[in-house]
Amino acid sequence: MGEAVKLNRGDDNSLRLKTNLTIWVFYSSDRFQLHISHELGKSKHINFEMVSLHNLVVANLAQFSAPDLIFVETGPSWAQKIVELQQLEAPSAENSQRRR
Repeated sequence: MGEAVKLNRGDDNSLRLKTNLTIWVFYSSDRFQLHISHELGKSKHINFEMVSLHNLVVANLAQFSAPDLIFVETGPSWAQKIVELQQLEAPSAENSQRRR
């Protein structure tokens, strides 16, 4: 999967990153969604989209910027949702330019 990285915290307990990150978070419980939103919201360098696994429509993800990282909370049918996501094509540069 990956390697754990220690995150630096500023004086105000916010997360300090050297680069901007775009994260998609797929959740199945409200508790997880609230917790992750709170934690990710501690950094001004993290942009994130919260997507419920219960209401996931893969085609609708095209409206979001391509992620650098994806978090998935396990839940009912989560593996099938990941298989569907793997079929999703990254937005083309042309489409990204139009949205700006």
